[in-house]
Amino acid sequence: MTVALDLGTTSFRAVRVDRRRCRIRKLTAEYAVGDHNESTLAALRRLERGYLLTESKLVLVGETARLFAPMLNQTCRPIVAAIERPEPPHHDWVRRAALGQLLAPAATPDETCLLVAPRAWETSSTGAFEHLLTHLESFGYRPQRTSAGLAIVLAAGHRSGFTAVGLSFGAGSTEFSVVHRGRELARRSCVWGGNWVDARCRELWRDLHGTDLEIGHIRRWKRSDRVVLSRDEHDLELTLRQSVRDALDRALGEAASAFAPFQGLFSAPVDLLAAGGSTLEPGFEITLTDALLRQPLPFAVGRVRIVPRPELAVARGLMIHAGIEDLHVAPRAA
Repeated sequence: MTVALDLGTTSFRAVRVDRRRCRIRKLTAEYAVGDHNESTLAALRRLERGYLLTESKLVLVGETARLFAPMLNQTCRPIVAAIERPEPPHHDWVRRAALGQLLAPAATPDETCLLVAPRAWETSSTGAFEHLLTHLESFGYRPQRTSAGLAIVLAAGHRSGFTAVGLSFGAGSTEFSVVHRGRELARRSCVWGGNWVDARCRELWRDLHGTDLEIGHIRRWKRSDRVVLSRDEHDLELTLRQSVRDALDRALGEAASAFAPFQGLFSAPVDLLAAGGSTLEPGFEITLTDALLRQPLPFAVGRVRIVPRPELAVARGLMIHAGIEDLHVAPRAA
């Protein structure tokens, strides 16, 4: 039996197959830690919300943290920070609480956990990735890392024989994978993701108007229905479009250099399959297609496609990686 774990910057997903049904748990990647009291604990139990209680602190993760942080006189913080920095001690509790909300203990001694995580964790000098693997092993799993780009191709590349370029355009990073017949030949990760786009948008706005724009305002606006990247109706839309173009140009430049040895590998153009939170913005497909004209890869790209249900693409690809296909998805929020 296999469980898949897709750890992004803003949300985590765990997928497990049980009797040919795919169970998905999602966790908003935020936490809050504060002093516990009986009234807060009673409210958590009444609402059947998960929590971790230590000798002196109450640890909450996900939507529960958002809901109860004001009662603890705390603000929510990103779980990514608790993974990237092993200290202080409460970060260890946060990691355990997050995994506890997503995963049950392994059902068998040989159960594998296929894992996608930001590459920055694996290369971190703080040992962030090693700490994460240790926690997974304490749940009884054998962790096995793979890439988001490969998972995307496995999830949506069946029509091309699982030969394509997979692009994960997430909040914390962008990752490209060159995949040939289901086997990853090369991978390139870089920092030009959604968070960089937000910071770049703020910088361009300041240069244009001489005033600061809050990152939170940019992110709320991006999630609204008013955003179309391929349209330039007002200054903020134009600024956001330019920021996304800058990010894609830089990311494609790095990918083109990394994939230069594969020039001439494919006899026909290959599809580019994209997924990730930022790809949900209307007009992203057109913006990406234009970016490929400015900064082409060393081999011909045919169609550019945003995969169906991109928020689940990586998780589904991980399960296909494990040899399980034709899944019936039954989402469950944690």
